[in-house]
Formats: sequence, structure tokens, C-alpha cells
Amino acid sequence: MDNTVIWLIDAHPLLRSGLRAQLDGKGFEIAAEASNVSEITLDGSGGPQPQIIIMDFAQGPEAVTALKSAQPQARTVIFADSAEL
Repeated sequence: MDNTVIWLIDAHPLLRSGLRAQLDGKGFEIAAEASNVSEITLDGSGGPQPQIIIMDFAQGPEAVTALKSAQPQARTVIFADSAEL
């Protein structure tokens, strides 16, 4: 069975590290990791296409839109540090 491919995009290295430790190799493959969307090749060239994108909302709504446009097959999980979205 193939692993579920994930992209992690979050400004906090500790959060990314913790998510990687919990997910990578346990049915999931962290194929890309970045502190912001500009560090990711949106078309996924050079690596597997994501099935799940985990990101923080601090990236902004434009980043969410750009990722969803470039990777429409991917489900997106968004972390927010505020309930006022």
C-alpha cells in the first residue's frame, strides 16, 4: 500500500518537526516541507504530488488559493491561532 503524500507548510520549525515525527513513515510520506508557500514549487515538480497539504493560516488566504489552484487534488488542513477567520 502506498503512503499518503503530505506537504507541510508552517512558519514554526518545531511544529513541522513534531508533525514529521508523528506522521512520516507511519502510512504518510512528507514529500515537501517549507516555512512559507514561496519555498514550495507549487506544481510539485521534483517530487510526488501531495494528497494532503498541512499549512498555517498565517500564510494568508492568497496562499491557500494558490495551493488549491496548483494542487486541486490535495485536501488541505489549515491550522489557525485565532478563531476569527
